Amino acid sequence: MANFNLSHSIYFLLSFFTLRSFSVGGSQNPKASLSLQGMDKRSLVFGILILALFESLGLIAVAQSKIKSVKNDSLELTQTLDSLFARSIYYKNLNPLAVITPIDDFRYSGIVAASSFNQIDPGKQFSTIFIITPCSGDFTGFSVDTSKITNTLLGPVKMNRVLAGKMIRNSEVISHQPLAHQNDTITGKLLLFLQYHLQKPFTVLPILAGKPTTQSSKELAGLLAPFLNDNNLFVIGTNFSENTHTEEASYIDKVMLLPIMDNSPSGFIRSFKNFMQNDQFPRLTTLAKGWGPLMCLLDMTEQDEQSRYYPILYQNSGESEFGDSKRVTGYHAIAMGKIQKEKKIELSREDQKELIKIVHKSIKDYVQFDIIRPLDSLAISASLNQKSGAFVSLKKHGKLRAVGGSFSNKQNLVHAVQQAAIEAANNRNSFPLARAEADQIEIEISIPSQRKRINSIHEIQLGVHGIYIQKGIYSGWYLPGEATARGWNVREFLSNCAQNKLGIDPSGWQNADIYIFETTVVDEKVLFDVY
Repeated sequence: MANFNLSHSIYFLLSFFTLRSFSVGGSQNPKASLSLQGMDKRSLVFGILILALFESLGLIAVAQSKIKSVKNDSLELTQTLDSLFARSIYYKNLNPLAVITPIDDFRYSGIVAASSFNQIDPGKQFSTIFIITPCSGDFTGFSVDTSKITNTLLGPVKMNRVLAGKMIRNSEVISHQPLAHQNDTITGKLLLFLQYHLQKPFTVLPILAGKPTTQSSKELAGLLAPFLNDNNLFVIGTNFSENTHTEEASYIDKVMLLPIMDNSPSGFIRSFKNFMQNDQFPRLTTLAKGWGPLMCLLDMTEQDEQSRYYPILYQNSGESEFGDSKRVTGYHAIAMGKIQKEKKIELSREDQKELIKIVHKSIKDYVQFDIIRPLDSLAISASLNQKSGAFVSLKKHGKLRAVGGSFSNKQNLVHAVQQAAIEAANNRNSFPLARAEADQIEIEISIPSQRKRINSIHEIQLGVHGIYIQKGIYSGWYLPGEATARGWNVREFLSNCAQNKLGIDPSGWQNADIYIFETTVVDEKVLFDVY
């Protein structure tokens, strides 16, 4: 019944009743002929109505079957997403403004994609979610979707067509390419992750990248930069190396990650060209597929010192049970967020000089007379009476002699500095300061900000951040200047701290809690030489 065609039914009835009318019309009784013809017309209408009813019932059955099929597909999809998110990676408190996610089939890249979306706060309300993905359309620049709404197996999603229209009017590199959006399958995949993960309704603006150019990426970045804030979310869809074997993919994709971590669009393009033109990787067909979306994000964040990229997970399709390790595609899950600048204590020149005098006086009193003189808080400025920790470094002939201090902010700054100075003078690890040395030392005071636990070592800025590592009962720290003074990279900074300060294996930091902090530095030599 479902396949029974109403037009065919009507044609059959018309033919049947026409023939019957002809037969009756040949009767010897004209009245009977007229009567039967009238009856045949009524029968024809009645028959058509009956068939229409049957056809409607058939269509209803088809619709019910389709609804049941969609429900089954939705349930199966939800179960698949349940499994992917259960196996994904999650880092607490990243609160990304953007995520970079793969765009392949769920079977190959689903866990990596879920790890990207899993960094997003599921209870957050977003104004607009920008989804920027590559496409195979034959156009240069970018195309925005001007539809009102789009539908997936998980339901309808509202589109920001007002903003789409404004972007088309305000930029020559942005247009609406209907065929490109009609053939687009990537955006729908990413929408499924968003619909599954986010608890509140959201509005999206899909943007497709055509043939990428650095100029078009920069122009789009200029238009979108004002929206890169806590009210919105950017989803950047891209795969990385394609068509190489597993070992090659791992190497190529690791190298391609570096300029992203460095927030360098030019470095990314340079690495891209080096690999694509390198005969060492003849099977490499493409890299950062349709690199326009990723370049756009890098162009938005390049000049922002607070922007940070956090690698979440890397896999390639060869690691999937469905994949081929000899022909793989690489996938990165990356989150991009902004670090909050730590509030540091600001001190006037007079306050800095006062602290230096207090340190010198306190050290001489302790070393020469074994006394600690109480400080008169009433005679000291309000800046020096605020609660803070402090560290004092003693240098002799330009070399570090001893360090003392604490992160504790239970004391006023001036008392914390005095206590740190005496601790440094009495430091048994570097031998207590001799009386004769009291007049030979130079002072450097470091006032730390609040410590902040990090999720990735990529958050550490050498020369800016000190580190504090805690592992069980062991803890230790280095001030920011330690790494630059010794020429260490981030991993060396952490390894030396683990070994020298915590007394554990150099690799012990890898499964420890790591904190960063900044410092306000009062350097006696700089203070009095400059001023």
